[in-house]
Amino acid sequence: VWLPSDARAEQAVILWRDAGVWRRVEAGKPLPIGSRWVIPPSTRTTIDLPSGVLWTACGPSQLELTKVGDDRANENQATQIVTPLCRALIRGGPDGRVLLLSTPVGDFKLELNQPNSLASVEVAYRPVEPGSIVDHQSTKPVLIIVAAEESLRVTQLDPNAAGEPQELNLGDGLACVAGSQPTRFRLQNIPAWFRSSIERPIDGLAASDLNRITNKSGAESKVVASDATEIPADATELDIASKLVELSQSHRPETAALAVQISLLCGNWQPLANGFLDDVRMRSHWTPTLNLARQLLAADPSAEVEARKFFTKTYSDIGTDMVDLMCGYPADQLDADAVAKIIQRLESTQLAMRVLAVYQLQILTGKSLGIQPATISRSGVQQWRRELATNRSLLLPVPDPI
Repeated sequence: VWLPSDARAEQAVILWRDAGVWRRVEAGKPLPIGSRWVIPPSTRTTIDLPSGVLWTACGPSQLELTKVGDDRANENQATQIVTPLCRALIRGGPDGRVLLLSTPVGDFKLELNQPNSLASVEVAYRPVEPGSIVDHQSTKPVLIIVAAEESLRVTQLDPNAAGEPQELNLGDGLACVAGSQPTRFRLQNIPAWFRSSIERPIDGLAASDLNRITNKSGAESKVVASDATEIPADATELDIASKLVELSQSHRPETAALAVQISLLCGNWQPLANGFLDDVRMRSHWTPTLNLARQLLAADPSAEVEARKFFTKTYSDIGTDMVDLMCGYPADQLDADAVAKIIQRLESTQLAMRVLAVYQLQILTGKSLGIQPATISRSGVQQWRRELATNRSLLLPVPDPI
């Protein structure tokens, strides 16, 4: 059950999949076991789970509530959260302090030892060696659990990998990379996403537009966004996904970007491929949106197929090159010649191609040389070529995934 703490929290938009259609979660209305949820970026709100644990979403998340085992008819059976991607803070509630968590890394039980215990949970995809984001040898899922207040106990439930429960006190963390044993660490710096103060006012305006446009309204036939875009309302009958496609063309850049990002979380790559990277008004949203896109590409093999379908539809043959730039190149193709080919893409007449070239160069080398995709000059391209000629080992080493 989603129980917003106040009127502001009630403005959040959480989507759930109902019979093949994405709909809004209604405050106070229980969702069925087996339902899939999408929580957008810039949404910080709390869900009361059946186990009694309070789950506060702190970033883009994909969640599913399932029963443990095969007997779905047993109402007393334990439930668990299945998530391929999330950022959350979890706290025990009056009805329970145990969370069962299923991730691409494995299954875990989190026990919040004290009434004030608070734990952070993050599931993301990080490189372990050079290569494409869709190469499961190069990029692996990572689960990070931190005791943010008081203490908790973490137990790995996989029969083949289960060990002794890990007791985490304040500041202790447990990092789990797929295929490796969990590693304990001490938190050195508090992640920025722990604090709600990082939310930007402009993101609140976008969320407000999203709330207005997707909110059901029996009295009105239309919902009007703050930029005067009119979109048919009645979210109870229309698939919200179609509204998001329309909203991705909003005159307000932050609103359009949020619609594109939610569409990606729902598995729809059309709004990203349909001119988002060709619109210079979106320049401050290109990088966070591409970062999210890469996380989703790593999480779901079918996402690459969808991305290629829509980019090819919009950009014909060069659409495939664009997706290659977004994913990154296989390890056996990563050399100075590959960097030279990316630099050549900076001269493309297609803004989207230049955006992706600059983005991939930043990932591979950690440098931008001050180049902006919308205003690339011949001298800027020559600067990159001189950089490559001077230093043929431009590629950054892959950082520790933990």
